[in-house]
Amino acid sequence: MIDVHLALPNRVSIGRSFETTADTNEASYDLEVVPAESVKESEGVVIALASTECFSFVRDAQQLKRYRHRDQILYEFEDEIPAEAENMSIGVIKSKASSLFVVANGVGVLPLIQILENERLHISAIAPEIFLVFKYAARCFLELRNSDLVIVKSNCGFDILRLDGGIPAEWYWGGRDIACCLEIIDRVLEALNQPSVFLLNAPALSSGLTERGAVVAGEHEIDLGDALDEECCLIAKGRASPLVDLRNGVLQTRMPFRNILPAARFAAVAFIALQLCGIGACVIKTSQIQSLSAEAQVIHESAFQKTFPEDPLPIGITSRIRSEHRRLIGTRGVGSQQIPVIASALPPAHAFLSGIPDHPQANFKLHRIEIDTEGIRQVSGTADNYVDLEKIANQLRQVGFMVPELSANSVRDGVSLRLEEVRFVPQVEHEK
Repeated sequence: MIDVHLALPNRVSIGRSFETTADTNEASYDLEVVPAESVKESEGVVIALASTECFSFVRDAQQLKRYRHRDQILYEFEDEIPAEAENMSIGVIKSKASSLFVVANGVGVLPLIQILENERLHISAIAPEIFLVFKYAARCFLELRNSDLVIVKSNCGFDILRLDGGIPAEWYWGGRDIACCLEIIDRVLEALNQPSVFLLNAPALSSGLTERGAVVAGEHEIDLGDALDEECCLIAKGRASPLVDLRNGVLQTRMPFRNILPAARFAAVAFIALQLCGIGACVIKTSQIQSLSAEAQVIHESAFQKTFPEDPLPIGITSRIRSEHRRLIGTRGVGSQQIPVIASALPPAHAFLSGIPDHPQANFKLHRIEIDTEGIRQVSGTADNYVDLEKIANQLRQVGFMVPELSANSVRDGVSLRLEEVRFVPQVEHEK
C-alpha cells in the first residue's frame, strides 16, 4: 500500500508504509479526486517522493566514460534494484568529482500521474522530498552550504547527504534506527578529516557525531511539511527548479516544459513584433526609394525636354543621353577620348594661399601676385632675411609648386622675393 498525501495546491507527496510488505511493482491508491479549481491555471503540482521510493548511485568521471547512452546506465542499475530498466526514471546531480544518480521505479507513480493529468493538472516536477527540503534549508541556513554532511530526520528515517562544494555528491538512507544511521556515518567519515555536519530535526545524533570527531556546524528544527509546501510552491510557479527532476522515461509527463511556456510565448511575440517592425521598415524604405526614383525621373524628363525640345520622351532616357554623348564625342573628332576638362586657376591659387607660411613663422611682404591655370605667373615682394625666404620656398614646394633654388638681392627692407613661371602640380599627380 502506498500512502499518498495531498498538500494542495502545489504538492503531492508519496511514501510507502513501513507496515506493508507489498511488492514494489504493485501499488494501490486511496486518493480522492484532486479539485482542479484549487490550482491556478498558471501553476501546477509537484510530486514529492519519499526516500523509501528512490535509490541512489555514485559514479566518478572515469566510470562515466563507459556509458554511451542512457540505456547502458539503466541496465547496469537493473542488477542492483528490484525494478526493470524500462520502468525506471533517472535523474543526476553533477558535482566536481562525481555524479549522483537518483533512480525511481515509475510503476507505482504512473497511476497518480494519470489521475492528476485527467484533472487537467500540470505536473511541474517529480523529485525526492529530501532534495526539496535541502534546497529550502540551503536558502534559510547559510552554514549548510559550507558543511560536509547534512543529516535530515523525517518520518521515513534519517537521510544523509555528503556535499561537495555545497552540492550533494552522495545520498544514503539510514532508516529509523540510530545505530544503523551511525554505521553509515562512520563509513562516510572515514574519507573526511574533521568534517562539519549540519543537523536538521536530528538532535539525537549530535553527541554521537561529536564523539566521532565531527564538528556540528548547525542544528535546527523545522516543520518539514511547511518546507516542502514552500519549495513546491516556488517550483510550481516557475520561480525555482528542483535539484533532481524525474519526469523522464516511464514518468514522462505531458508538456514537461510548461513552466517556461509564458517566457516562450513572450519571446515568440517579441520575435513576431521584431519581424513586423523589420517588414514595416522595409516597406517605408522601399516607398522612399520609389519616391526618390520618381523625382529623379521627372528631373531627367525635364532636362531631356529642355535639351531636345523637338524629340519625344524615349523609354530609356539614360541610354539616349549616353548615345548622344557618344555621338557628340565622335562629332568633335576626339574618338574614345574624354571631353577636355575646362582648366581653372582656383586650385593653384588655393594651394598658394594655403601654402605660404604665417607671419610668426616668416616675415615677408608680397607686392604682386599673378596666378594662372598652370601655376605662379609672377610673385614679387620682400623678406626680412634669407632664412625667411627659404621657408617660403619650402612651404610652396610642399603644396605642389615646383619652386627652383632662389637667389635674392639685398634691398633696403631685407632681401628681394621674386618667383616667375613656377609650375603647379596637384598633390595626387605629384605623388604619382
